[in-house]
Amino acid sequence: MTFRGEIEVIADLRVGDNLQDHVGNVVLSFEAKHAEPIFWKEVTSPSNLISYGLHATGQYTSLCGVEGLAFLNTEYNDAKLDWPDAEIHLISVSQASDYSQTFRKRVGLPEEVYDKVYKPYLGKNSFTFFPVLLRPKSRGTVRLKSDDPYEHPLIDFNLFQYEEDIDKVVDGKLV
Repeated sequence: MTFRGEIEVIADLRVGDNLQDHVGNVVLSFEAKHAEPIFWKEVTSPSNLISYGLHATGQYTSLCGVEGLAFLNTEYNDAKLDWPDAEIHLISVSQASDYSQTFRKRVGLPEEVYDKVYKPYLGKNSFTFFPVLLRPKSRGTVRLKSDDPYEHPLIDFNLFQYEEDIDKVVDGKLV
């Protein structure tokens, strides 16, 4: 058996059938009113760029500003399981901390949404609580698009196949 006449199939397994993603909600941003805004200055600091480029040390080696984590059980979690189904990231910046240079553009956020939700935080020292669903029921797939190794695969996240997953995120059951 071959794939499109070029790739020989050695074992026809269900590879790519269990794609899971950690869906969350990044709109819980807050201002640290009496703190100096330092994020943009630190990110663009030549010494931080050099430190990372030459020695792989410094602020660029951190987890994107994730300063703390809290693991918790939602009301949907099976009490028989011994691990949480959600976590909350404490992120030391908000989506406005980059002065709309990258975040809005990278995630394709409409300008009107950004202006309403995040623009009030521009130039301010802000932080974010980012609740994340750890164990969704929904499963996606990853498939070969062709036999060309340079062509991107077909990825279907299938994020909300089960209503329970969206309930956890939308109803605020993660916080």
